[in-house]
Amino acid sequence: MYAIKVELKLNNTEKTLMRKHCGFSRLVYNYGLTLMLGLASDQVKGGITFKLAAIKKVLTNYTKKQPENAWMNFMSSRVYQNAFIALKSAYSRWSKGSGNAPRFKRKKTL
Repeated sequence: MYAIKVELKLNNTEKTLMRKHCGFSRLVYNYGLTLMLGLASDQVKGGITFKLAAIKKVLTNYTKKQPENAWMNFMSSRVYQNAFIALKSAYSRWSKGSGNAPRFKRKKTL
């Protein structure tokens, strides 16, 4: 087995778009984690899938419709779907005992 390294040669517009999508993904993950912790502290019953489905509905139907969050409508919907998939995966690993509790994502300096 071997690995192939690939480097993307992006122009400035593409770099900006990639950074926007990375930031959007991080924001959605942290937003979902905040609401999941809020649901846990309020002792709302239901599984991880049920809670994440409710959080997706809140993001899609309420948060994205706010005027200050209008920029979210220009980002790909697949980005926030993958952020929720990653959050569900983190919670599943934590509940099985094979990983630590999900933590907030932060922007790292390069």
